[in-house]
Amino acid sequence: MSGNDVAVHQPSLTGNTMTGSLDHKDKYPYCSPSYDPTALDGFLIEKWMNNDFCFTETDCDVYEIEGGKASWRNNRNDAQMREYLQSYRESLRPGTFRAIFCALSYEKKDHNTVARLKLSQSTAQELLKTFNVCPEFVETIRDSEPGNATPGNRTSYLKGGKLETIEFFCVHQSIVVFKPVHVYMRYEPAGSGTTYLIFHSSKSKNIRAIKRNLSQLWEIPARNALGGLGYPDLFMPHCMIFHELIQSQRDFLLGCQDRLNAVLDDIEEHIGGTSQREKLKEFTIELNQIAQDLDVHTYSLDQTLKNMKTLSKSHQLLETASSSSGRGGSPFSLAESMERLRMLLELDESNLSYLKSRRETAMSLVFNLVNQHDSQVNATIATESASIAREARSDSSSMKTIAALTMVFLPGTYIAAIFGMNLFNYSAGTIHVSAHWWLYVAITIPMTILTIVGEKGQNAVQKMNRP
Repeated sequence: MSGNDVAVHQPSLTGNTMTGSLDHKDKYPYCSPSYDPTALDGFLIEKWMNNDFCFTETDCDVYEIEGGKASWRNNRNDAQMREYLQSYRESLRPGTFRAIFCALSYEKKDHNTVARLKLSQSTAQELLKTFNVCPEFVETIRDSEPGNATPGNRTSYLKGGKLETIEFFCVHQSIVVFKPVHVYMRYEPAGSGTTYLIFHSSKSKNIRAIKRNLSQLWEIPARNALGGLGYPDLFMPHCMIFHELIQSQRDFLLGCQDRLNAVLDDIEEHIGGTSQREKLKEFTIELNQIAQDLDVHTYSLDQTLKNMKTLSKSHQLLETASSSSGRGGSPFSLAESMERLRMLLELDESNLSYLKSRRETAMSLVFNLVNQHDSQVNATIATESASIAREARSDSSSMKTIAALTMVFLPGTYIAAIFGMNLFNYSAGTIHVSAHWWLYVAITIPMTILTIVGEKGQNAVQKMNRP
């Protein structure tokens, strides 16, 4: 800063067991000029940065433009990154553009999701301090839920209202859960130094395209010198990342559309053919899956629109600073590029609404087909039940006939059995009763009583055991 610059006021940091080790003013995030204790809890960031699990072996890619010449430094290890940061602090080269790519992953630990950077703890601390990274950006990484992150920008001014720095950061949501792209930009108009930090999933398929497009941005001669007659808009890398991720979202949306069309074609064939309930079950599962995917896309689209709105606000500040400093303009208009991206997003919103409507219509059709199938099954069951009732009635008539015949013949059968026993003797022309007839009575009556009591007891036990 020059003598006319206003020093950034740092809050008084004193030791406190409730807020962490705030005595270390040289530690991040407390040393950052952008640290605002009213906006976030620095202790949470400090705690995350002190967690060994959140950091791994350093592996970064650095893209830098100096004096109109671009160069890539890939797979920088811990020592190489420290050397690069030391070189930056010693030279503070004006007119330099740099983009640092670092992979991150979200992993489970103790039932929690934790962000892990491919940076060592010490190098991460040095990186954030060297470029005065806004702690609110680090908070978007620390938060275990990328969806909770909101875009933001911070600006600082010198005396007289002259712009000193612009910071912009956002999280570009991916269709795939836990594969977001965290982007931070810091621009200082006085020195024209621009720094991009891009933290991305190691499994992201968009980063390769983003790196390729970033290189091509300065390959055109008319755009190859920052601060020259024509320079690329310093927000253009953000716009490129927007475009790449929006294209991925559009491809995903087209995939949902193809899946929905396939289901609708199958439903049409199903209506014309035989009705199979298992097939209807498959339709229902697929339509529910499409609904979930469309909801994810809706969320991602909303987040992209928020990022775009915040980016436009920050870009207006850059345009104002460029105009007031008399600096050359960009050979192309970022506003036009952003307008095109905005139109693509609006088109996606329209397509998304259309697909949701078609999905609901298809779901209603499947629901009606299921009801129709169930009605047919119920009608068949009713017909068979009526047939069973008729047969049961016929069986009932037969049983009544058997019961009637039994009632007619049972008394005679009983009498015949009694007189057929050896208790009676008819040989002398008269009836002689045996002297042992009482044995029949003595055995029959107790056996009858035992049978009745046993049947009653069995019925009582069955009633007690019923649920």
